[in-house]
Amino acid sequence: MHFGYYEFPMNPFSREPMLDNMNQKVIDNLGLSDKDNLVYDLGCGMAAPCRSFARRYPAKKIKGVTIVEWQIQKAAELNKAAGLDKNIELILGDYTKLPFENNSADGVYALESCCHCEGLGKDAFIREIIRVLKPGKRFVIVDCFIKRKQ
Repeated sequence: MHFGYYEFPMNPFSREPMLDNMNQKVIDNLGLSDKDNLVYDLGCGMAAPCRSFARRYPAKKIKGVTIVEWQIQKAAELNKAAGLDKNIELILGDYTKLPFENNSADGVYALESCCHCEGLGKDAFIREIIRVLKPGKRFVIVDCFIKRKQ
């Protein structure tokens, strides 16, 4: 089950519109300009937010990263069926060891994926975001965390 973003007068029992609304909120909060071209989705899963991004910004590039091989395969099928496979690059990898250059991203986001990173402070995850994000650009996160050790 994924988070959605409810706003009145949405139907609170219709999950898909709330999921799409959450994707749009994340995209909005990246604060992208016309000159920004590259965004990373860390922990992209089957890339639904990537597809939302590609629909909204067809001239921009998005790279989704996941450690789950079958998600890459399924996401590639869904991206192609949506006609968005040219805009989205899927990468099998660890978001704490990204295969990207320093200061390469115009925006970075993570939806319900950072919680899977080790450590209460998510240090490895945050270090990689700081490394790949261009100065002055934004990172947006949507997640839930347990604030106490179990």
